[in-house]
Amino acid sequence: TQAGVVGNSGSLYAAGNQRLQVTGTLSNTGVIVAQGDNRITAARIDSGTQSLLGAGVKADGSLGASGDLTLTTTQGITASGQNLAAGHASL
Repeated sequence: TQAGVVGNSGSLYAAGNQRLQVTGTLSNTGVIVAQGDNRITAARIDSGTQSLLGAGVKADGSLGASGDLTLTTTQGITASGQNLAAGHASL
């Protein structure tokens, strides 16, 4: 592995709010979702074409009534897959 780099090819699912902080690059080809708010902070976010970033996502995959998706970077975002928010989305 490379220092400061987090890779996800599986599923990260939070039943409530989720906060993910990475000092380097977040490389996502899988699913990172929360039933509540989902806040992701990294130097760079690379989320592939088959990926899902979401907030307010129920266990069955449908959108709930609320949930904000916030992606914050200092070096850029590539979010080529699905990006879902039941509430607000901020990239």
